[in-house]
Amino acid sequence: MIEEKFELCPFCGIHVVRDTNFITGEPIDIVSHSENMDCPLFGISMSIEKWNTRPIEEQLRTKLAFLTTPVGSK
Repeated sequence: MIEEKFELCPFCGIHVVRDTNFITGEPIDIVSHSENMDCPLFGISMSIEKWNTRPIEEQLRTKLAFLTTPVGSK
């Protein structure tokens, strides 16, 4: 089985869990945030693709990599 990696919650840092079909028990492509009742995303479910898409974080990582590259390096 391939290990799945889900982004942490951007508000509280808690891991989300993959949902399962309540009839068959098979995993489905939805994640749920159900551990931290104080988090604004508590009780939210969404597609794995949508959950793991963080365009602003990706832009910041790219910019940070550029800014921390030594001068003269490629």
